[in-house]
Amino acid sequence: MARAPGRNASYLVKMVDVEMPVEVEDVLGLSPSVNLPYKTSTLPVLDIITDVEMILGDVENPEKRRAVRANAATIIHNGISQYKNQPESPLDTAVKAARSFLIDHSELILTRSDKGKTSVLMSREEYHDKMGSLLGDTRVYKFQKANPTNGIQKDATIWLTIW
Repeated sequence: MARAPGRNASYLVKMVDVEMPVEVEDVLGLSPSVNLPYKTSTLPVLDIITDVEMILGDVENPEKRRAVRANAATIIHNGISQYKNQPESPLDTAVKAARSFLIDHSELILTRSDKGKTSVLMSREEYHDKMGSLLGDTRVYKFQKANPTNGIQKDATIWLTIW
């Protein structure tokens, strides 16, 4: 698959010298704002139903609520049927290739950069070394013998009760 004219991998920072197919580099270099296609098994049907029910919370007429639910159910059902029967797009193929690449190259890790809207491809060993040195900085991080979450939650509850 050839790269689209004028397309560059500006959202991918490669900190390793590894060859990868153009479509893999293009997928890994997509902007974080790009929505990738869902697999049929991961369609967010429950989220959609939850959103419909949240909207229906403001509708007082029970007959209108029933009609909207019936229409929403039909739309969701038809959408799932159409989604399942769609042929695989070039983007689907490229996403599969990128997943396979990352699985086959388990020595690499893909992570978001701290600053900027980029992804970083680096060696897993280098990533663990950098994380270890960051977390080992005692000027920034203090070792905790226990998880302080419960104490913080208890203090917050007390303050909210007093307030």
